[in-house]
Amino acid sequence: MAKRRPRMNAIVAGVVLIGTLAGFELLAREIEPRLPIEHKKWPRKEMGAKYEQMVDLSRTDRSVGVLFAGSSMMASGIDPNAFTEASGVESYNSAFAGPGMTALTPWILDVAEPMLSPDTVVLGIQSRELNGKSGEIARFHTVLRQSPGFEVAAGRTLLDRLERWFEYSSAFFRNRRAFRSPFTMFEEKGVIRQHRVGPRGTRLQPTGTYHGVVARAGQGTGFRLGEDQLEALDRLARALNARDVGLVLIAMPVTGDYGLARPRVRERFFEVLSDWAIEREATVIDAQDAYPSVDPFRDPIHLDTDARVALGASLGRSWSEIVGSAGPYLRLECAEDMSCEVSEIDELTPKDSPAPGRRSQVPAG
Repeated sequence: MAKRRPRMNAIVAGVVLIGTLAGFELLAREIEPRLPIEHKKWPRKEMGAKYEQMVDLSRTDRSVGVLFAGSSMMASGIDPNAFTEASGVESYNSAFAGPGMTALTPWILDVAEPMLSPDTVVLGIQSRELNGKSGEIARFHTVLRQSPGFEVAAGRTLLDRLERWFEYSSAFFRNRRAFRSPFTMFEEKGVIRQHRVGPRGTRLQPTGTYHGVVARAGQGTGFRLGEDQLEALDRLARALNARDVGLVLIAMPVTGDYGLARPRVRERFFEVLSDWAIEREATVIDAQDAYPSVDPFRDPIHLDTDARVALGASLGRSWSEIVGSAGPYLRLECAEDMSCEVSEIDELTPKDSPAPGRRSQVPAG
């Protein structure tokens, strides 16, 4: 009997350990919806929230037809729920604040597209995403590639893939750092860090009124075409084509208060998009000057909530025409009531000016 005691003790210890882990797992699953996005796992909490949402979506039978991607202009530019309701095509908006093309390309190719397997990627783009004079954009790319969230999601090494599998499988493992360091879950004054997104990646914001000042991230002290940004866009197009995924670019709406809205910058931006679309046989939608006034905007580069719903619905109603377009260039034009129409155009050139701003134009160096 004495010899059996060590074996029994080991069995009891094993049962206790398994029971304890199971208890932690059940607890984690119960409180996970109320836990914050893990601090510093991603460069933006919005990215972490959308990554978790895409993980959940990838586990369902819902097939995503359209993946929206881009910077905050796209995150605040198109409501995917309105698009899906109007088109009947399932969609997801994976856009987030701050990136240029060097960060957007790995986010799309290594994270969002493999998880959701869309038929088409719709990329919102403006001159800031191609700006070679922006130190913020260059740093964002480095921070993204070195972030723990991206390393695990991209699964470049066997260890990363194992960690990703455990995170998919266990709520306790996904939130292990929060349980280990609970103080990281709180902002100042004890407020829990949270960044929730709505269904299909919808950015949740209250309705605002227009103001002509916006953070200059990506605008730098002026504009110079970044060859690394353009190469990243080209790499994205080649990779999506190899995966049999379509690519549609939208030149996102801005107002005259946008810091890079000067005529020569606008002309250079459209020249680059025009040549690139012909070379890559991609579709480009010119929505840069879609609105006749600033009323649909909350600031020079972000649409307000009603406008993003209207734009999503308009694109949804025109989606069959967009994907079936014979030419590479389309133009989106919107009326004062924010209803929009898409039409084919022969060449991609900017209008005389964007929607006039309500203050002096931001100098762009």
